[in-house]
Amino acid sequence: MRKKGRMYLFLFVLLVLGGGLFAILNSSYFERQKPQIAVANRIYWNLKKPIKVAISDNSGIKSYKVVMSDGVHEEIIDQQTFENPPKKSLIVIERPLKLEFPKKRALLEIE
Repeated sequence: MRKKGRMYLFLFVLLVLGGGLFAILNSSYFERQKPQIAVANRIYWNLKKPIKVAISDNSGIKSYKVVMSDGVHEEIIDQQTFENPPKKSLIVIERPLKLEFPKKRALLEIE
């Protein structure tokens, strides 16, 4: 009798774990597709014309941050947080008013 009760308990625990795993894998809380950032493949920016960057995310864009870095120094150029996250957004990155980098080459990162 005890062995039969343990087997039912084992099957019950196994079903609960299987159901929990199924619920987690099918939850809309976890993203299945990563956000997309669309810009020309390689840009050499002369800091005169603005750069247009398209961002899209299926679950909505909650925030973004544009950072310019030369490996040593880092400067935030633009950042925004949305109250009502849109699925698509077009960012126009303008030249920063005050930009001090000792090196002439820098990397523009969008997070």
